[in-house]
Amino acid sequence: MISQEKTIALLSAELDVATALNVIGHLSIGIGAACRERLIYSEQYLDASGHSHLGVSAWPFIVLKTRPSKLRAALDQARRMPSLILADYPRQVLTTATDSELAVAIATTAETDLEYLGLMVHGATAEIDTIFGKFALVTGNADARI
Repeated sequence: MISQEKTIALLSAELDVATALNVIGHLSIGIGAACRERLIYSEQYLDASGHSHLGVSAWPFIVLKTRPSKLRAALDQARRMPSLILADYPRQVLTTATDSELAVAIATTAETDLEYLGLMVHGATAEIDTIFGKFALVTGNADARI
């Protein structure tokens, strides 16, 4: 059965594992905040001991990788689909220490000069697949890069 919606993360294949995890974490918070009501099955689950466990994604979450130039092209395509919820991660997030520094760094850089390390998109599976269906899955090999 094909899900009606899904979330994908597309990462630069040049990232080391630690940076990739950082990128995924930040993008997940952004997407989660943008569409919280649509993303989880249940607010929480209670175990037999009464401990609470936060809900999990109601939709598939796929992590893909590609060359930086193809990442930018996919970002440009996704921006042209207003029904998709999109978060991006420019390198400036790693090179600044505060939100105000990040705001200045992005405001003083032309979009064409931003280097994107990753992006995350949530939306209709059919729309997402038209853009992201061709990218490679991140696999569990022992490479130092994703």
